[in-house]
Amino acid sequence: MPVADEKQDVANGMVLQNIYGPMHIDADPDSPDLANTCLLNLAEEVSLGWLRMTFKDQWEKFSEGQTSGKAGESMERLLRDVVTAPQGYPAWFGGSQTKPTYNRTWIAPMLFAELPGDMNRAEAEELIQEFPKGCMLAWVGEYPLYLREAKLTDEWTWAGTRQKGFGLFPPPAGDPGVPLQEKLNDCHAKIDEYLDRLACGLLLANEEYIDTKALNGKAMLPGVLNGLKIRKAHPNSDIRNMIFQVKAEIDRLIIEYVAILKQEMELLVGTPPQTFGAGTQSGVETMGGQKQQLDTGMMKLGMHWECISDEHAEAAENAVKSFARNMTDDIQNAVADESEEWRTEYVHLDQVKGSVHVERDTEQGFPMSAADIRTFWQDIVENPENPFIQLLLDEPENVDQCIQYLAMPGLVPPKGAMRGKMLRYISQLMQGEPSMQPDPVTGEPIQIPSVQPNKYLDDCSTLVKLIPSWCDKNWSQLEGNQPVIDNFVAFYKLCLVYSHEIEAEKQIAGAAPTQPTAQTPTATG
Repeated sequence: MPVADEKQDVANGMVLQNIYGPMHIDADPDSPDLANTCLLNLAEEVSLGWLRMTFKDQWEKFSEGQTSGKAGESMERLLRDVVTAPQGYPAWFGGSQTKPTYNRTWIAPMLFAELPGDMNRAEAEELIQEFPKGCMLAWVGEYPLYLREAKLTDEWTWAGTRQKGFGLFPPPAGDPGVPLQEKLNDCHAKIDEYLDRLACGLLLANEEYIDTKALNGKAMLPGVLNGLKIRKAHPNSDIRNMIFQVKAEIDRLIIEYVAILKQEMELLVGTPPQTFGAGTQSGVETMGGQKQQLDTGMMKLGMHWECISDEHAEAAENAVKSFARNMTDDIQNAVADESEEWRTEYVHLDQVKGSVHVERDTEQGFPMSAADIRTFWQDIVENPENPFIQLLLDEPENVDQCIQYLAMPGLVPPKGAMRGKMLRYISQLMQGEPSMQPDPVTGEPIQIPSVQPNKYLDDCSTLVKLIPSWCDKNWSQLEGNQPVIDNFVAFYKLCLVYSHEIEAEKQIAGAAPTQPTAQTPTATG
C-alpha cells in the first residue's frame, strides 16, 4: 500500500508497501469492493518516540498506551496483541500495551453525502469540492494530526479468497476444514496417549506375594539373573500367578480414519493431496494417479492464485503512480550487470510522464521448480532442428541457463572466456574515445576505436553478436554520451571486418589445388 506522509521524510518519493489483515483494518464488511467503500481505517501501535518526533507540534498531547477510550477500539487492540504476539509473549505484551494507537482513515467523497442532519447540503458539496477524490485523516486518541487529499483506490489494494459476493472480509480458504482439523487433532491425541501409556502394557503385581517396594527402582538387566523377593508366607507360589501384564489394544481403524479425514479435508478445502506412497483412494497408488490428483487440487489453488496475482498487478500500478506523483529529482537505481558487478542506472524525472496500467500475466502460474526447469531445457535440447530453438540458443545467457540445469557443475559454456574478455574490452571502451585516422586503402578519414581486438587471437564473430546485445541491455550507460557510442560503433565495425577477413582466409586455406604445382611456396610469418 503506497503511503505519502507529509510529515515523514521519504527519500525522493520512494514507495512504502505493507500488508495488513482484518485485525488492523476497519471497513464496512458489506462493501462489494474498495471502489464502493466509504471509509477505511488503519490502526496500528507505534512507538511513542516516533510519534513525538514526527509530530513535534503536538508533543505534549501524546502519552503511553493512548487510545480513544472506546470499548471497540480497546478490544481490537487486545486482539491485535494476542494474534501478533511473538515468542516471549508476557514481556512483549507489557511493552506493546504502552504504545499509542496510530490511526489513518481514508474517506471517499460519497461519505460527505452521509453527514448528519445538522450539516446541510452546501457544506457537503463544499467538502466534495475541496477533496474531489477523497482525503486521509491521521489521528491519535481524540486528536487529529493532519489531513491531506488521497484517493482510496490509489493507495490501497485488496486480495481475498473470493473476488465477488462476499464483501471485503470473505471466509478463509481453509474455513471448511476447521471441523475436520479438530477431529484430526483428537485422533492424534488418542494415538499419542496410547503410545505413551499403553503401548508397552501395564504390569500388575500381587503385593501379598511380591514385595513391590523392594523391586521398584531396581534395574532388571537382560542376560543376567535378576532376583525376585517373595514374601515368606508364600515361598513356593507360582510367579505367573503373582505378576500379570495387561496388553491394551487400539483399533487399527483409527489409523485409517486419520487418512480419511485428510482426504476429506483436501476435497473440501481444495488443497493438493499430501499423502504419498499407498493412496487412500483407489487408482492413486501409482505416480500417474497421484499426479492426476495433484493437478485436480492445483485447479482450486489456481483460483486463489489469480486473486493474489490481480492484487500484485494493482499494487504495482499504484506504486508506479505514487512514485511518479512524489518524485522530485532523478534517482539512481543500483542493478547488477553481466560482470556481476553493481552499476548505477538512472531514472530521469522528465521521463516519468503519462499513465500506466498493469495487468497480471494471463499465463502466470506457480513458480517453476528446479525439476520443471530441467524438464523444459531437456525438451529444448532434444529438438535442435527447430528454428525457434536455434534462435533461442543464439543468446549466450540462454546457453548458460541450459548448462546450469542439465550439465555437471563447473562445465564451461561455449565462448564463456570470450564473453569475459568482451567485458574487459567494454570497460576500456567506456573510458576512451575513437580517433580519426586515414583509411589505408582509400585514404578517407575513419574512426578507430580506443582499443582494438586481435584479429587472430580474439573470436571476432562472437564479439559481433555480443556487443549489440550488451548495448541493448545497458543503453542507460551509453545514452547521452556520443563519444563513447562512436567508440563502440568503431569497435563493432572493426570486429565485423576482421570476422569477414578470417572467414575468407579459412576458405582460401581450405580450397585444394586442382593441378599439382612444381613448387609449393612455403608461408612465412
